[in-house]
Amino acid sequence: MNISIDKDILLAYGAPQANGEDFNELLGLVPYQCSISTAEVIDSLSLAKLNHLDKIRFLSLLDKCNNQPYVSRRSDCKVTLNGEGELTDKIFGLSEICEYVSFGARIVLEDATNDGYFIKAVERCFESEIDFFKLVSKGAIVIDNAGGSGSKRRISEFIEDHHGKPKFLRCFVIVDADCRYQGDIEYENYKKQQNEADYFQSVGVSYYVLKKRAQENYLPDEVFDSCRDKFGSEWVSAYLSLRPDQKDYFYIAEGFSKDIPKVNKENNDLKFENLPQGVRDLFSDVSPGNYQHLIHGPNLHGSFKSEFPKFFNDPHVCKTTLQNRVNHPQSADPDELMHIVEEIRQLL
Repeated sequence: MNISIDKDILLAYGAPQANGEDFNELLGLVPYQCSISTAEVIDSLSLAKLNHLDKIRFLSLLDKCNNQPYVSRRSDCKVTLNGEGELTDKIFGLSEICEYVSFGARIVLEDATNDGYFIKAVERCFESEIDFFKLVSKGAIVIDNAGGSGSKRRISEFIEDHHGKPKFLRCFVIVDADCRYQGDIEYENYKKQQNEADYFQSVGVSYYVLKKRAQENYLPDEVFDSCRDKFGSEWVSAYLSLRPDQKDYFYIAEGFSKDIPKVNKENNDLKFENLPQGVRDLFSDVSPGNYQHLIHGPNLHGSFKSEFPKFFNDPHVCKTTLQNRVNHPQSADPDELMHIVEEIRQLL
């Protein structure tokens, strides 16, 4: 994190209202990359007003701040004399900045326990300049659970816990697309996602809707093929026969039956013709035999919700196989996984 410290903060240390507690707040920023104009401070009369010991400490801080090995491309936040009055922009007063940097970066998922397997697989396979798992173990990154109340409510709780000021948040919200085909605007959660996107933009929180229907759709083909005994061999063969863009939107957990209207399902009328038009168009070349195998999801032992995500730990999951799932001619974003990694890095 690159913290820009306004020179007015530094000049104020010679003023009567400056106190040791505020000075220690400034020293608490030493582990972070800070931008401070050393020349301006050394040349200021204010520096001369510090006693000899504080002057040594102050210059030591300047030296450490200006010789950090990693320099961000831009300032992530700023410390100013009147920063306490800002609500949304990343501008802080000296009394606030340590609270901000100590609030771990949050990756907010719909189900942190199960969805976390996917995020961890992406971070494990796509190298970045941060040690993701070390930062998680230290609490610098927290994989947070939105729970039944949803991501919007979870972010609102964070804001309430931080004086009603959205600027304290360092959050990245990730949700499944839930759409049944590319360009679908009639799926169940469409309006909810639009509402959430507007809200998160208003409070400065990064909000990302996956390009594929769900996180399950990112599991590489190689895992399905090597785990036929767990998914069912005929089901796997039918699934692998789908085109890459069809795999992006196929609802793996429940199969085609997920998209059949309730009235038809109640009568066990699961014919292809009962699917919505957009789904029929996408899967128009699926053979009748493969359709029958894919009417339902795989017959996994145990709960699909808890068992399927564990397949992201399979040794066949690597950068190449994950990239193959997102990089195809009809892909909405061939570089999607790298973009997710970059969003997480930006939190820090």
